[in-house]
Amino acid sequence: MYHKLSLLLKAGVPILQSLRNATKTSKGKIRRALSVVADSVSRGDSLVEAMGRHPKVFMPLDVILVGAGEASGNLTDVLEFLSRWYDFRNRLRRTIVSGMVLPIFLIHFAAVIGPAPAFILKQYGATQYYMQAAIILGLLYVPTTIILAIVHLTPKTGPARFMLDAFSLRIPILGRAIKYLALSRFCRAFIMLYKAGIPIIECVEVAGGVTGNAVITRMVKGGADSGRAGNSICAGFSRRLPPDLLSMWQVGEDTGKLDEAIEPIADEFAEVSELLFKELARWMPRLVYFGICIIMGYQIIMGWRAIYSMEVYR
Repeated sequence: MYHKLSLLLKAGVPILQSLRNATKTSKGKIRRALSVVADSVSRGDSLVEAMGRHPKVFMPLDVILVGAGEASGNLTDVLEFLSRWYDFRNRLRRTIVSGMVLPIFLIHFAAVIGPAPAFILKQYGATQYYMQAAIILGLLYVPTTIILAIVHLTPKTGPARFMLDAFSLRIPILGRAIKYLALSRFCRAFIMLYKAGIPIIECVEVAGGVTGNAVITRMVKGGADSGRAGNSICAGFSRRLPPDLLSMWQVGEDTGKLDEAIEPIADEFAEVSELLFKELARWMPRLVYFGICIIMGYQIIMGWRAIYSMEVYR
């Protein structure tokens, strides 16, 4: 939708007509919300005012950027930035989902096949067979339910969220992927805000709030405080941030071309994060294979013991 709007506006199509055209090619809740936004604009409301009435569809960062784009005359560029941002998010989501489909299928397959030999050999009745299948499925659903509950029930701010985010950064592979994703989100959000004409201190504050990780947010939070004190933004950043980011940021502040300086490092962070998520998705099936081999090996040993016991009894 953002990409469609940016193309239409760049071609000189008026904003109301662009919204109407984008509505026709959108689907679901986005189409319904965009239709209402178009009606609001036709009655004289600004685009940012109309979007702000649909917080479940348009994220706060989207509204802030669109408002800045309207005020500065850079709305087309802002919409294209948002288009690229959501394209990147969707690629990551597809990578994670595609990597989990096969492991989930294999665990369900193991739950059906694993207890089958004992059931065929009359070691298990139907009730025991279902119980064994439920135990195997529990290896997937119980930890998943606990993890999702912890993530969603933990407050978005405060010590508990900070501890949870700090722990997530220490998980092998996943922790590095989360770290670079958070840094990429910070850098890209800052670039979008900066190019939209928002003051640099406000850019740092808003971008720091959309990293998705409280630890990374704390690392960059001091930049705005440093700027208010009359010092460079970079001087307030945590020294635990990647040296490349600190160096490029300092160069950008010195040259007055901050967006151009950190854009390459933002792209690099995004690429590294995507590669790490792909690596995680590649290893997940292998871990599941290993687990299934253990389950099947256990079932074979138990079946062999049962057969051996019957032979000895005879």
